Amino acid sequence: MKKKNLIIIFMSVIFIIVIVLLISDMNNVKTVPCVVLGTLKVTDNADAWEQFVEQSAKGQVGKLRADPDISSEAELEFDGQNYKYKEGQSQETYKYLLELRGTMPFAAGESYFIVLADVQYSFNEIAQSLYSSESKYANIPYKLLN
Repeated sequence: MKKKNLIIIFMSVIFIIVIVLLISDMNNVKTVPCVVLGTLKVTDNADAWEQFVEQSAKGQVGKLRADPDISSEAELEFDGQNYKYKEGQSQETYKYLLELRGTMPFAAGESYFIVLADVQYSFNEIAQSLYSSESKYANIPYKLLN
Protein backbone atom coordinates (compact mmCIF):
# COMPACT_ATOMS: atom_id res chain seq x y z
CA MET A 1 0.00 0.00 0.00
CA LYS A 2 2.81 2.42 0.89
CA LYS A 3 4.53 1.65 -2.40
CA LYS A 4 1.36 2.49 -4.32
CA ASN A 5 0.96 5.80 -2.46
CA LEU A 6 4.59 6.71 -3.14
CA ILE A 7 4.11 6.02 -6.85
CA ILE A 8 0.99 8.21 -6.92
CA ILE A 9 2.81 11.04 -5.10
CA PHE A 10 5.82 10.69 -7.41
CA MET A 11 3.65 10.77 -10.54
CA SER A 12 1.75 13.81 -9.18
CA VAL A 13 5.03 15.68 -8.60
CA ILE A 14 6.24 14.84 -12.12
CA PHE A 15 2.91 16.01 -13.55
CA ILE A 16 3.14 19.33 -11.66
CA ILE A 17 6.73 19.87 -12.83
CA VAL A 18 5.74 19.27 -16.45
CA ILE A 19 2.82 21.71 -16.18
CA VAL A 20 5.06 24.38 -14.60
CA LEU A 21 7.65 23.93 -17.38
CA LEU A 22 5.00 24.19 -20.09
CA ILE A 23 3.52 27.33 -18.57
CA SER A 24 6.92 29.00 -18.17
CA ASP A 25 7.80 28.06 -21.76
CA MET A 26 4.55 29.64 -23.01
CA ASN A 27 5.33 32.79 -21.02
CA ASN A 28 8.75 33.02 -22.65
CA VAL A 29 7.12 32.96 -26.09
CA LYS A 30 4.87 35.88 -25.11
CA THR A 31 7.88 38.03 -24.21
CA VAL A 32 9.02 38.12 -27.84
CA PRO A 33 7.51 41.30 -29.35
CA CYS A 34 4.96 40.82 -32.14
CA VAL A 35 4.88 43.11 -35.14
CA VAL A 36 2.63 43.43 -38.17
CA LEU A 37 4.38 44.43 -41.37
CA GLY A 38 2.22 46.35 -43.82
CA THR A 39 2.90 47.27 -47.41
CA LEU A 40 3.88 50.86 -46.58
CA LYS A 41 5.00 50.62 -42.93
CA VAL A 42 5.02 48.53 -39.79
CA THR A 43 1.34 48.71 -38.97
CA ASP A 44 1.37 47.38 -35.41
CA ASN A 45 3.94 47.64 -32.63
CA ALA A 46 6.25 49.92 -34.60
CA ASP A 47 8.22 50.70 -31.43
CA ALA A 48 9.29 47.06 -31.11
CA TRP A 49 10.31 47.02 -34.78
CA GLU A 50 12.35 50.22 -34.46
CA GLN A 51 14.03 48.94 -31.31
CA PHE A 52 14.91 45.65 -33.06
CA VAL A 53 16.36 47.50 -36.06
CA GLU A 54 18.38 49.89 -33.87
CA GLN A 55 19.72 47.11 -31.64
CA SER A 56 20.69 44.86 -34.53
CA ALA A 57 22.45 47.78 -36.26
CA LYS A 58 24.58 48.01 -33.10
CA GLY A 59 25.26 44.26 -33.20
CA GLN A 60 22.94 43.46 -30.30
CA VAL A 61 21.00 40.21 -30.29
CA GLY A 62 17.22 40.52 -30.73
CA LYS A 63 14.10 38.64 -31.72
CA LEU A 64 10.68 39.49 -33.16
CA ARG A 65 7.76 37.44 -34.33
CA ALA A 66 4.88 38.11 -36.64
CA ASP A 67 1.49 38.37 -35.00
CA PRO A 68 0.01 34.90 -35.60
CA ASP A 69 -3.50 36.37 -35.60
CA ILE A 70 -2.65 38.52 -38.64
CA SER A 71 -0.11 36.52 -40.64
CA SER A 72 1.85 33.31 -40.57
CA GLU A 73 3.81 32.42 -37.48
CA ALA A 74 7.22 33.72 -38.44
CA GLU A 75 10.18 34.81 -36.36
CA LEU A 76 13.02 37.16 -37.18
CA GLU A 77 16.07 36.83 -35.01
CA PHE A 78 19.43 38.62 -35.03
CA ASP A 79 22.23 36.61 -33.43
CA GLY A 80 24.82 39.37 -33.49
CA GLN A 81 26.02 38.59 -37.02
CA ASN A 82 23.15 37.23 -39.11
CA TYR A 83 19.39 37.54 -39.42
CA LYS A 84 17.49 34.27 -39.15
CA TYR A 85 14.03 34.10 -40.61
CA LYS A 86 11.98 31.13 -39.38
CA GLU A 87 8.60 30.17 -40.73
CA GLY A 88 7.21 26.78 -39.85
CA GLN A 89 9.97 24.21 -40.20
CA SER A 90 12.09 26.28 -42.58
CA GLN A 91 14.85 28.65 -41.55
CA GLU A 92 16.82 31.01 -43.78
CA THR A 93 19.87 33.06 -42.80
CA TYR A 94 20.79 36.46 -44.23
CA LYS A 95 23.51 39.01 -43.61
CA TYR A 96 21.48 42.24 -44.00
CA LEU A 97 18.12 43.64 -42.98
CA LEU A 98 17.25 46.45 -45.41
CA GLU A 99 14.49 49.04 -45.09
CA LEU A 100 14.17 50.55 -48.56
CA ARG A 101 11.99 53.47 -49.65
CA GLY A 102 11.44 54.94 -53.06
CA THR A 103 8.99 55.47 -55.87
CA MET A 104 8.15 52.76 -58.37
CA PRO A 105 7.82 53.77 -62.03
CA PHE A 106 4.47 55.44 -62.74
CA ALA A 107 3.52 55.29 -59.04
CA ALA A 108 1.80 58.21 -57.34
CA GLY A 109 3.41 57.61 -53.96
CA GLU A 110 6.32 56.11 -52.13
CA SER A 111 6.86 52.36 -51.70
CA TYR A 112 8.50 50.68 -48.73
CA PHE A 113 10.27 47.30 -48.72
CA ILE A 114 11.66 45.32 -45.82
CA VAL A 115 14.21 42.93 -47.27
CA LEU A 116 16.54 40.25 -45.92
CA ALA A 117 19.54 39.61 -48.16
CA ASP A 118 23.21 38.70 -48.26
CA VAL A 119 23.93 41.75 -50.45
CA GLN A 120 23.03 45.38 -49.76
CA TYR A 121 20.57 45.99 -52.59
CA SER A 122 19.16 49.39 -53.49
CA PHE A 123 15.48 50.25 -53.68
CA ASN A 124 15.68 50.28 -57.51
CA GLU A 125 17.27 46.82 -57.67
CA ILE A 126 14.52 45.29 -55.52
CA ALA A 127 11.80 47.22 -57.37
CA GLN A 128 13.10 46.05 -60.76
CA SER A 129 13.20 42.46 -59.53
CA LEU A 130 9.51 42.75 -58.63
CA TYR A 131 8.09 44.42 -61.71
CA SER A 132 10.23 43.03 -64.53
CA SER A 133 11.10 39.41 -65.19
CA GLU A 134 13.39 40.71 -67.95
CA SER A 135 15.45 42.86 -65.55
CA LYS A 136 18.99 41.87 -64.72
CA TYR A 137 17.74 41.85 -61.11
CA ALA A 138 14.87 39.44 -61.78
CA ASN A 139 16.51 36.50 -60.02
CA ILE A 140 18.50 38.14 -57.26
CA PRO A 141 18.21 36.23 -53.97
CA TYR A 142 16.41 37.97 -51.11
CA LYS A 143 13.42 37.61 -48.78
CA LEU A 144 10.73 40.30 -48.98
CA LEU A 145 9.05 40.62 -45.58
CA ASN A 146 6.22 43.02 -46.47
